[in-house]
Amino acid sequence: IGLASIDIFAKANVFSSDRRMRLQQEGALILFHAGSNVATAIGNEVINGGASVIRINGNQVNVRVDSNANAVRDAADRWIAYRWDGNGPNSFQVRYCAQCGNANCNFNQCVAPVEVLGTRVSAFQVTSLLNASNAVRFDVTECWDPDGAPNACGTPHNPSLSMTNTVF
Repeated sequence: IGLASIDIFAKANVFSSDRRMRLQQEGALILFHAGSNVATAIGNEVINGGASVIRINGNQVNVRVDSNANAVRDAADRWIAYRWDGNGPNSFQVRYCAQCGNANCNFNQCVAPVEVLGTRVSAFQVTSLLNASNAVRFDVTECWDPDGAPNACGTPHNPSLSMTNTVF
C-alpha cells in the first residue's frame, strides 16, 4: 500500500508540473513574440495623431511596425495584429497577423497567413501606457483546460499561470 501511495502521489505531482511547464512555455512564447514585434513600432502619436501607432480594440491590438528597419515612418511600414478569442471557433487562441491589409486589421483580410501562438489562453489583455511611459503592457493568463470543465482553472488537475510583459 505504501509503494502504491507513493506512486500515485509522484504521478499526480509530475503530471501537474508537466502541465504548468507547458503553460509557461506557451505563455513565454506569446509574450516574447509580442514584445519583440511591438518594440519595433514606428511613429509618434502626438505628431501623427492618436491610434496612429497602436490601436487597442477589446481583445485585439494593432501596431504599425518599422518593417524595413530604417527608423523612418514611410510607406514600407506595415500594420501587425494580435488577437485573443474567448469564444467561437478560435476559442482560447492568441493569433498573430504579420501583415494587415489596413490599420483596422480584420483577421479575415490578413495579407500574411495567420499564426496561432497559443491555444490555452483564458485571458489576454493589452493596456496602453503611452501617456504615462510610452509603453504597452501585455497580460496573459493560461489554463490547461481553459473552459474550466470539469475542473476549474487553478486546481492541481487544471493548473493556470499568469504572466505580464511591458514593452517600451
